[in-house]
Amino acid sequence: MEWESDEKELKATGAEALGGGRRGLRIGGWEIESRNHSILTSFVLQEWHAVASWTWDAQDETCGICRMDFDGCCPDCKLPGDDCPLIWGSCNHAFHLHCILKWVNSQTPQAHCPMCRREWQFKG
Repeated sequence: MEWESDEKELKATGAEALGGGRRGLRIGGWEIESRNHSILTSFVLQEWHAVASWTWDAQDETCGICRMDFDGCCPDCKLPGDDCPLIWGSCNHAFHLHCILKWVNSQTPQAHCPMCRREWQFKG
């Protein structure tokens, strides 16, 4: 019964059990067979490395002010992440925090979006 639940999980990854009374599995064109034990109990996972990635959910891929990728950071920062977040305006354009703050502070009397020229308001 244990093999059946494991077999379902293996099929989800593209693997299948070997037929004809053979103990093992077929995956990616390879057949892995064990003569002594079930293939699922004949190995022990020694080490596991998780990998993760993230990306900003913005309409564009680059900041409209500094032209640096959103997955990177603005010219004032060394590393992307919490210290260099994206900021959206009410017009839905996104910029690095430091870039839009410099832009807004350089505009007089009222700041406008550098992309669409609408009056700049931070999206809340």
